[in-house]
Amino acid sequence: MIGRQPPQLWSARFTADGKRLVYTYDVVTILQYERKGGATRSSGIRKGHMNVRDALTGEALLDKPYRSKNTLHVVAIEGDLCALEGYDTGTSRHGLYIMDITTGEERFTPDELSKLNGGLEFNASTQYVNTTGKPGFVFAADDARAYLIDPKTGRAELAEVAKPLITMFGNKNPTSLGSKKEVASFTDGPRQRLEMNGRGSTLDFISPAFAGGLRDGESERIPMTYQGNPIIISHSSTKDDFGWEITMLDAGTLNLMWSASLVNIPRAAPFYWEEPLFMLNGEELLVQTATQLSRFDAASGKLFWTVEVP
Repeated sequence: MIGRQPPQLWSARFTADGKRLVYTYDVVTILQYERKGGATRSSGIRKGHMNVRDALTGEALLDKPYRSKNTLHVVAIEGDLCALEGYDTGTSRHGLYIMDITTGEERFTPDELSKLNGGLEFNASTQYVNTTGKPGFVFAADDARAYLIDPKTGRAELAEVAKPLITMFGNKNPTSLGSKKEVASFTDGPRQRLEMNGRGSTLDFISPAFAGGLRDGESERIPMTYQGNPIIISHSSTKDDFGWEITMLDAGTLNLMWSASLVNIPRAAPFYWEEPLFMLNGEELLVQTATQLSRFDAASGKLFWTVEVP
């Protein structure tokens, strides 16, 4: 137990074009470990990291990952810049960082943002949908107002608030799917079928949900379809919280088109969402689990490659 522990993923998000994956993870080094009876005590050093991968090749893009004493969480991406929430476990302070994802360097720290904006401190946990028509991130500040932050200059201006932007999945089973807004739902029971367009699927699933991803500027998880066909994520067994299967059904008949298993390793409990994160990039389906980034052919379900992340 003494020494450097395996890195654990904390958050991940695809860029809007689906070409890059920005992710954060913690690395813990145990310096002392003691076991007495049924109790254990340990102490050590925790470091937060941010890195970026090419989502089409799986290659890490930063020569050196960004390192911090804080635990880091990706909350938004704007072009080549992203907003991170940093949490200092020593002081229990949350802060907003603006990062350059091409270099892995800080553009603005929480203190720098505060100095640029008359002492305001921004709440990285309270983000709003940007309806201003201008590029930037909208966050709450400690004066109980919302501000649009220009990620290039760090300057903030008052912004009208439309609705909170949810950076984790907010709707597990939406009632409409695709551009035609077909009514879709899952039945109840230990194994559940999909019902859509007046039909029921011949297949049933364990704890199914529509595959979905986060999009910048959207306030809810977006269900994933390929050429109108629903993609479903489900568990492979009732005893394995880390075993996942992806299934694509024909939208007209709800018959099976393809099914594939996801690679995952049950050592990444801190991952920020329960089900994997998806991104559809043309004919390719990108999937990030708690430990793996995988690239599938969306039409056939063929796995092109999978790489461990972090």
